[in-house]
Amino acid sequence: MLNKNKSIVWLPLGAALFMLLVITIFQLNVTLFYRINYTSLHFGVVWAWITLFGDGLLVAILMIPFLRRHYRTVWAMLWAAIIFNIILHSLKSGLNVPRPPQVLPTDTFYIIGPELHHRSFPSGHTASAFAYAGVVAFGVKSTWKQVVLFCAALLVGLSRIGVGVHWPSDILAGLVVGWGSAWLGWIVAEKIRIKTGLVFQLFIGLLLIAAAAVWLVDYDTHYPQSDWLRYGMGLVLFVWGLVDYGLFIRDKWFKK
Repeated sequence: MLNKNKSIVWLPLGAALFMLLVITIFQLNVTLFYRINYTSLHFGVVWAWITLFGDGLLVAILMIPFLRRHYRTVWAMLWAAIIFNIILHSLKSGLNVPRPPQVLPTDTFYIIGPELHHRSFPSGHTASAFAYAGVVAFGVKSTWKQVVLFCAALLVGLSRIGVGVHWPSDILAGLVVGWGSAWLGWIVAEKIRIKTGLVFQLFIGLLLIAAAAVWLVDYDTHYPQSDWLRYGMGLVLFVWGLVDYGLFIRDKWFKK
């Protein structure tokens, strides 16, 4: 159920847009990029772990724990994903902002993983993370849970600077796209309701279990430092999906 407290939507969006304006006016992108990226001297591997949580496939299969008992959250996430992908790829293709490795000497900062050059604005990983965090946050009433979710998504955004492939402005724009799309996703989901959710849960459940299998067996995150995390997350979510799917079928057809 959508949380009606709109301050959790507008405060982060307003703050992000204000910071984006300040960075643009005072041309702070490069300075802030170097300062944040420098943390990779000590925390580079950690950034590689965290950035995994902005991968679109992982974000999708992280919906598995919600499907059995909170399928409306998954329904909202589906709409949010459609909305933010349309906005994200329109901006990326239309603006085609160069990434740090194309603009700055690569020996002046840390690059972890692939050296990307094009379509920097907004950050897709950040948008994915904030879409997920937003959808879950808008469905709960606990303020501390909302803050934790927001901060976790923010860390994913900062990790994109840490691994050397995005500007601070990309992260702020990704926040706006993802968080805003999460709210719109819930609005659409509330307008277009699923009656029983039965067919949706059966179909999406199979898709998510298959996605977890792909993530576990044959998926290149481009960050080999995070392979242990990929295998661990993939195994947990794959087993979770199978167990929940079995319990769902049992409850619907066999448990009277």
